[in-house]
Amino acid sequence: MSDSRQVMSVATVRLGGMTARDASSARGFDEMYGALASRDARFDGQFIAGVHSTGIYCRPSCPAVTPKPGNVSFYRTAAAAHEAGLRACKRCQPDAVPGSPDWNLRDDLASRAMRLVQDGVVEREGVGVSRADSATRAGT
Repeated sequence: MSDSRQVMSVATVRLGGMTARDASSARGFDEMYGALASRDARFDGQFIAGVHSTGIYCRPSCPAVTPKPGNVSFYRTAAAAHEAGLRACKRCQPDAVPGSPDWNLRDDLASRAMRLVQDGVVEREGVGVSRADSATRAGT
């Protein structure tokens, strides 16, 4: 097998069903992997990263450790990744609908904590409670 054929077949496998032509017309593997490695939230909703060593799929902005390039495939949708036998990441929840509280967990958690401060819960009960109690109150 020639080198160019080998590279093309590896690229096709890594792109999880996207052909090499689709990838070059849309986004290349390197660009998508770069977005995943930098946890770039601007790419959320544009593609899904499937990690075959762990069996999960994630959004590009997932805070989990960046997988090795050889373990990653990219999918257009979460449904396509699920069909490939992967399950959704519990940290970034890639099947969440944009704009829902599950879509941006960090902002939602921060806003709930700020509501507790504004409602006077911190003044009444203090901040010396256990982390478990604080997390339960904030809704995590």
